Amino acid sequence: TTFWYSIEELKNEVKCKGCRTANQVPIEASWTYKLNELFKNAIEFHGVLSSIWTLGEILPKTGGSFIYSAGLELHKSYESKKPYGELDLACIIDGKFIIGEIKSSSDDLRERDLRAFAELCKEIKPQKVMICVLKDSSNCLRTHVEFLEKELKALNIEVEGLKPNSYFFEPAY
Repeated sequence: TTFWYSIEELKNEVKCKGCRTANQVPIEASWTYKLNELFKNAIEFHGVLSSIWTLGEILPKTGGSFIYSAGLELHKSYESKKPYGELDLACIIDGKFIIGEIKSSSDDLRERDLRAFAELCKEIKPQKVMICVLKDSSNCLRTHVEFLEKELKALNIEVEGLKPNSYFFEPAY
């Protein structure tokens, strides 16, 4: 049986959670880490990994200026209770206003979602729109980008699709 100890519990001597025997912590112990439950749930149930990956891809491409806000609900007025839209990505990079849709998979984007996002883009008028996906197994990211390019052409809004390189999911040694 493996027992996990938080960093706060570590001392020179640690009591086993099973048998309550005191054990000395070795000076050069081999450490293993357990993912924080809050972070684990955010990744597993709320798609946060896609957002973290997206920010990790965007940030190195900036010229030094980067402002970002996570998951925004948009309301027509301060009094309105129900949002009329939401943004997964809202940032200003080197003075350029960018909004985007972030999904775990390109399959998660339905036509009605893209239409609603296009309407939102027409109202907000960003300089650039991004669709960011961790997986594009059915290769529909290009189709989504082309749809938005067609819908937003009159407004001269740049559209970019972003997905990991093929080696992204390979282990790093």
